[in-house]
Amino acid sequence: MLSAMTAPERLANRDLDSSILEPLSEPPDRARIVVIGGGVAGSSVAYHLTKLGVADVVVLERTRLTGGTTWHAAGLVAQVRGTHALTELSRVNAPLYESLPAETGVETGLRRVGALTVARTRGRVEELRAGLSMAKDFGIEAHELTPQEVRKYWPEAEVEDLVGATIFPQDATVNPGDAALSLAKGARDRGASFVFGVSVTGFERRDGRIAGVITDRGTIECELAVLTTGLWTSELARLAGASVSLYPAEHVWVMTDETPVADERLPVLRDLDGYLYVRHYRGRLLVGAFEPKGKPKAPGDIDTGGFVEFGEDWEHFAPVLANARERLPVLRDIGFEHYLRGPESFTPDANFHLGEFPEAPGLWIAAGFNSQGIIFSPGAGKALAEWIVEGHPTMDLTEVDIARTGRWANNRGWLHEKTSETLGRLYAMHWPALQPSSGRGLRRLPLEQRFRDAGAAFGEAAGWERPAWFEPGATEEPVWVYDFDRPSWFGPVGEEMAAARGGVALFDLTTYSKFLV
Repeated sequence: MLSAMTAPERLANRDLDSSILEPLSEPPDRARIVVIGGGVAGSSVAYHLTKLGVADVVVLERTRLTGGTTWHAAGLVAQVRGTHALTELSRVNAPLYESLPAETGVETGLRRVGALTVARTRGRVEELRAGLSMAKDFGIEAHELTPQEVRKYWPEAEVEDLVGATIFPQDATVNPGDAALSLAKGARDRGASFVFGVSVTGFERRDGRIAGVITDRGTIECELAVLTTGLWTSELARLAGASVSLYPAEHVWVMTDETPVADERLPVLRDLDGYLYVRHYRGRLLVGAFEPKGKPKAPGDIDTGGFVEFGEDWEHFAPVLANARERLPVLRDIGFEHYLRGPESFTPDANFHLGEFPEAPGLWIAAGFNSQGIIFSPGAGKALAEWIVEGHPTMDLTEVDIARTGRWANNRGWLHEKTSETLGRLYAMHWPALQPSSGRGLRRLPLEQRFRDAGAAFGEAAGWERPAWFEPGATEEPVWVYDFDRPSWFGPVGEEMAAARGGVALFDLTTYSKFLV
């Protein structure tokens, strides 16, 4: 399963040599497109713009290449996501990372080690089978495994509590910093310029459009600008009068001491029900977490100097570590060499933001990747570049379009509360119509109490509390019970549909958009 390799594994690389980009000592006076942010997303946008023939691109970075969040990514490369549209964006990642070294001369460290995901419940097995179906649609190799077959790939794994598993043999790991540098080198070779140590302080407008980027070292006139600034994107968007619903949270992985059980041929192991993943790294094991209750962090509390770490917090990590030791009992006897806790940005619906700001024409975004920047940046950069050049999306981008959210979703207190839950929902069960438990009641209907009195079960959509179904005569609000076959609303919704088709129904359209034609 393990492919031939020419570059050693490199994570948390603070010493990336970007001199091969021949960065400018001062920002230019003018560029057609200014990309703000020098992580993997910004590098990908610049790479794909230049590949489409737009060479007059300048990339601005406040610190050094990858200094925001790319540098501490775990380097997981998964090709299948939860929907066809998202998989269309993610499936290009491994092929691009694999082909870049021959094009740019910069190794990315891609290793096709595969990815193994285990299931502790029947519901999780059903969810994993949906991933197998998605893989089949895109021609990506994937197989279902029995619990006993898991040990073929991870001999040290405990499997007695498992119900099933899947293996994606062509998934991979990559060196995050090297991948970003290789993308940047491809952009540089086709004419893009890079400037480090420059901060954006504002934007100029002309005829209602972005016409310039103001920096602490002068103004750059431009036709458009792209924000690829991760957790700081909302702060920069405000300078242009635009709104972004994303918020930072702490993100953690820990690295063990060297151990003989850390075989470089081990696939990435995901135990989603345990909120963890494990990968090999230089003769060690790396355990990462998407814990159920994350720790949001206000943007103003995060140092802007780059390569930020917050220090150890073993108490918060303890439940995930306990789950990891259940899955891999060998971890009980291995010490830990490094605890990395750094910043990452998350969005309320766990989808990233892409496209042009409706309230700031000429200002574009590719940010809020929910700790999946390595997975999505190749496809997101390609999609955004095509959108800019063609003047319209070249694929279905509805799920990630920045226009899907309004200013209501940039409420700081609401985002802080939501982010605590959003981080963990990445590995939680993705039930149909799954409802959030946090950030509820932001927007309410005038008739809410009357609906409650009528036995409504309330769900949330775009911040609105609105009836999902009714159970007439109920003395308490109906409970959401999730299932892939017959969830709690299965019967009531069927009755409501029959009543609407055979009689008369009244719909409250308060929460729907209205268009004057």
